[in-house]
Amino acid sequence: MEEVLLQLVLNIPENVLLPEDKVHEQYPYTKEQFQALQDEIQQLQQQYRAEASTGQVLRAELEEQDAVRAELEKILQWFDGLDNICREHGTSNFKESFVFLMQKSKKLQDVLKDVEKKRNKIKKHYQLL
Repeated sequence: MEEVLLQLVLNIPENVLLPEDKVHEQYPYTKEQFQALQDEIQQLQQQYRAEASTGQVLRAELEEQDAVRAELEKILQWFDGLDNICREHGTSNFKESFVFLMQKSKKLQDVLKDVEKKRNKIKKHYQLL
């Protein structure tokens, strides 16, 4: 009795189209077509993720390049300052001035090493006393 009642009352005739099924009538597809669409969606999602991660890498690279560019600009300003100082003191050739500064820097480093050695010797001497 229950089965008959379910078939009569809950059975939807084939010629009746429910509102939620209108889309299926407009866009019919087979299981194979549906699977192909699902596969394409999955492939597009993977491509999107790959492109999103590539975008992140490129943004990080741009940030790094901006930092390097800022540092290079500081160095260029420093060299401009050195060039101006050299001009103010009568040295017009920057290369000669730079060589001169490098020689003085080397001498200062040597003097600093000597002072450090002497300081260590004095420190050891006082530690022994």
